[in-house]
Amino acid sequence: MRNEIIGVIGCGGKVGHAACEYLIEKGYRVKGGQRNPAGFSHSCFQWVKTDIYDEASLQAFCRRCSLVINCAGPSCLIREKVAAASVKAGAKYVDTFGTFLIDNAYAQSIRNGVCVVSAGNVPGLSEILPCSLISEYFDEVDEIEVYAGGLDYPTFSSTADVLLSSLEGYGYAGSFYNCGEICSELADTSKRIKIWGFDEEVFAKPFIGSEFAALCKRKGVKKGYCYNTVVSKQLGEAMVNSCIELAAGRAGRSLEKCVEEINTQMELSLFGRKPGYTLVAAVTGSKSGKARTKRVSVKVKSSCEITGIVAGMVAAELAGKDIPCGIYYPFEITDAGKIMAKLLEYKNIFEYTSLDDADIADFEEGTL
Repeated sequence: MRNEIIGVIGCGGKVGHAACEYLIEKGYRVKGGQRNPAGFSHSCFQWVKTDIYDEASLQAFCRRCSLVINCAGPSCLIREKVAAASVKAGAKYVDTFGTFLIDNAYAQSIRNGVCVVSAGNVPGLSEILPCSLISEYFDEVDEIEVYAGGLDYPTFSSTADVLLSSLEGYGYAGSFYNCGEICSELADTSKRIKIWGFDEEVFAKPFIGSEFAALCKRKGVKKGYCYNTVVSKQLGEAMVNSCIELAAGRAGRSLEKCVEEINTQMELSLFGRKPGYTLVAAVTGSKSGKARTKRVSVKVKSSCEITGIVAGMVAAELAGKDIPCGIYYPFEITDAGKIMAKLLEYKNIFEYTSLDDADIADFEEGTL
């Protein structure tokens, strides 16, 4: 058993449960925090009643933890509360979402600690995957293209975070990365398109998240394209309309009501389909002066479970490291290739397919 104690806020949810299981399997002692008993039993696990909206309760939870993972949500409502309590207790901090913490308005209270945000599926794995491809197969990168989307059984927190992060200006809709600048992309998003790696045609909307832009800048990528995909036009429209109505402060349109309508559309879209999430990354560039392309598809059976596992992996890498204070994305301070290699062990929920140059040529000619 390792000496470190890792705290997991929101330990009873799907994401938190997966993070706890991963860490215990790796020999860590885990302290789980939430208001109600976690329903999780293990000799290396301790539940502590915790109210994330009570500063004293949070600080008491974070004491003696070497690192704290926040798996509770909505992240956009919790803000910096858990991060600030962790830093004050001298613990490192990992958030499965928390991209808004990069903003200076929230960074002030956590600038003296080590904080990692976007340590989940999307965002998180959506940058770890292309980062691992670049590190292993490329010296120079001309272009990255990423498609991410799927259907999973919805939760209030996950849907609320999508809506609230959009309202707070997280990322750039209708845009692409071009040599250090964010530019508008004029794309026809009204029609379904076929994308290699996806089981059916989807609607794809360009969206550049802050962590994707940071990845492109760090790796010297010339052009970067990222798309959110949905299988249902009604679901996509419900999300866009809810964002517009919440931003306009339309009477009677509460966050709860908007989330309820979107989740209903998501459940309807799941009818006749298996839940899951698909992530496709294509990288074009060169290695030792030779042009090449690498395309990879990842299919995840449970977005919540893989988010918890990724958060656990990031936490395990950080636990024993001496890292300068700052706010980081996972790809900046972890070994992306090592994380991808470990994920391949989860064959029951994680499917990985790759195409090299010759395979891609055959696919595009219709022979693959």
